[in-house]
Amino acid sequence: MMTSLKDEHRLDAVEQLIPLAQEAGVPMTHLAIAFAIAHPGVTSAIIGPRTMEQLDDLLAGAEVTLTDEILDQIDTIVPPAQISAPPTRPPTSPSAPAIKPTPPTRSRSRRRLTASLDGPAWRGACDHQTQ
Repeated sequence: MMTSLKDEHRLDAVEQLIPLAQEAGVPMTHLAIAFAIAHPGVTSAIIGPRTMEQLDDLLAGAEVTLTDEILDQIDTIVPPAQISAPPTRPPTSPSAPAIKPTPPTRSRSRRRLTASLDGPAWRGACDHQTQ
């Protein structure tokens, strides 16, 4: 089976994340959801469960809070994308200071999946999949 170098790089990252999830005491699905919602630019995590068991597992991951140490180790394994800020305009006058963009910082506060996923309407919509 032939794989690209990108695939090999991704598989290497997953192999490094597995023991990290074990160290944190959570399944990989919980590590992934908790990491995604710990990012300051993420307002919600899009999940794609096909069964109620998968939904329950993914929602449980939203309750996980990863330590700064674990988050930093994930950043070491899979470095964050470098997003360049748009160029700033030059000052309008010599005495006006230039505005410099500040890079985003990671908020360590817990975030939850939207309440609409947690309610009975969502569960009712999935009933046909479990029957």
